[in-house]
Amino acid sequence: MKVIHIMSLGVRGELKRESFYKLDLFLFRYVRAMRRCTDKYPLECWWTDYRTLEPLSAKEDGILFRAFPASPGKFPYRYLSVPLYQALKRECGKGPVLLYLHGLRGKWTTLLPLFFHDTPMVVQQYMEGIQYSKKRLLKRPWFFPFYLLERKAFGSISHFFLLYEEARQELSRLVDPARISLLPNGVDFQLFRPMDKQEAREVLQLDPAARYILFVGRINERKGIRYLLEAMPAVLEDYPSTRILAVGEARREPLLNELYALMDNLGIRDRVNFLGQIPNDKMPLYYNASDVFVLPTLTEGMGIVFIEAAACNCPIIGTAVGGVVDIMKNLPRGIPVPPRDPKALSRAIKKVFERPEYYGELRESALSYSWPHTMEKALHVLEGLEDKYFARKTYQ
Repeated sequence: MKVIHIMSLGVRGELKRESFYKLDLFLFRYVRAMRRCTDKYPLECWWTDYRTLEPLSAKEDGILFRAFPASPGKFPYRYLSVPLYQALKRECGKGPVLLYLHGLRGKWTTLLPLFFHDTPMVVQQYMEGIQYSKKRLLKRPWFFPFYLLERKAFGSISHFFLLYEEARQELSRLVDPARISLLPNGVDFQLFRPMDKQEAREVLQLDPAARYILFVGRINERKGIRYLLEAMPAVLEDYPSTRILAVGEARREPLLNELYALMDNLGIRDRVNFLGQIPNDKMPLYYNASDVFVLPTLTEGMGIVFIEAAACNCPIIGTAVGGVVDIMKNLPRGIPVPPRDPKALSRAIKKVFERPEYYGELRESALSYSWPHTMEKALHVLEGLEDKYFARKTYQ
């Protein structure tokens, strides 16, 4: 049985024919982790990109990477690709194929089950929620037809991999719970590991005597950095050397200007560094150099950054929403706080500063989020689907 992973999002970064398959995308890490855990299945990784006019392909580490030309249109579904659909039809006609779809709600991959009725499919959730909310449908009624299409497609999906318990309960009202597994995203515990704090600070040229709060996420309203900024004055009263390192892309200049105005009003502008996007292989330095990781997000599918921080024994504080609720239950020394609550954030940060050794012992309890644990669960489901759909059949 061949397993074809299909990504629902377009690829950012330069698209070069000689290196497009080397981009540092989470999906690529996901597929490579599966390859490291098994050589039983031929693995392919497909996605679409409006910048290429013809299909691109390359093979590396036993994985075939394929990029297909797509429409740049953003409505209703971005990055639709007729060439990918045609290639998929050909592959499914050759022999046993399982489609591993990445993206659950509002993604064009969600519609593939409507066209491939005899092909087993699994869907991996990434974002929060599993369907459009009533509030969003009332606000954008033109989404309603797509909501109905996706609900219809759910009936043809063989198995769902969800990130957290609340999503499982929500989907269980729509499909047979036997078709649902909780499968959090994995973390590379060899890359994300503890190191000496002062050595990490020396490499990053940070003040060895300061206290650093690390934020990792897009600089937008949803990730809640505003509430971390509002918590800073109370923290500075007791810990005046504290600084914030904010890692993440800021796409909206008006919001960034609002945050700068807020920092000026709070008198903390010189205490916050917006660092932009940092390569994944450099992130362990930031987790290890920091005294606490804080993400006051308003919604969250899983929050893999919490696990990366925990793997480095960096204390974690996060709002109790979405998949963060499950993480905090599994990592009992993490500190959950209510959303939109700067006072609760400042109290939690001070609590960590008072007992850093206690709140920093996280790595052992986080090992269940390692790639081998995650892939073991996924492969168990794939083997069951192979037996169900393709007993004694081979790929041509």
